[in-house]
Amino acid sequence: MTHVDLYGIIRRVLELVSPYRLESSLYSIASEKWGFVMGTRGKKECSGCGEANGARAYNCKKCGNPFKMKNGAIRYSKRPIEDWTTLEEGDCIRVLSRSGDYYYKQNGDKVHWTTAGKYIVKSLTIDNEKGNCGICCYGLTNKNGGYHWLYMGKERPQEDSDISFHAPHKVVRIKDPRR
Repeated sequence: MTHVDLYGIIRRVLELVSPYRLESSLYSIASEKWGFVMGTRGKKECSGCGEANGARAYNCKKCGNPFKMKNGAIRYSKRPIEDWTTLEEGDCIRVLSRSGDYYYKQNGDKVHWTTAGKYIVKSLTIDNEKGNCGICCYGLTNKNGGYHWLYMGKERPQEDSDISFHAPHKVVRIKDPRR
């Protein structure tokens, strides 16, 4: 096969598949599978309310409806988890600063007992009668190593003190940093 024959074959293939036809077929496939809006680049349409959202959005900005993603739903976020009882043994969590049990100093400053950092869940304790609901966990770093119990019930004063209070911790689910 000569160089001229190859050039002719390539030219015929390019004539058959014009860029316009190729681009429109790709748009129709993308709109069917992942909800991209036809004609606008970098947008996808919500199936619930029809609102146009960014191409990389996980939820609709208007109604909060989750989008179908190529790689499945994202499990980790930067926001605190709302239902801590969904945690399982082996999940990694991060406790946010300025959350959890605290006390007031004489000058009025609020001091939190729990060190903010990364932990691995060992078990959950749910005792609604006594109000002792929490997460049993181990610290993953040197500053918070060892066994910890994170209170997750409603905010209430401690029995033996007027200045100490039990308060729920703000917890964020994270990927395991050891892997």
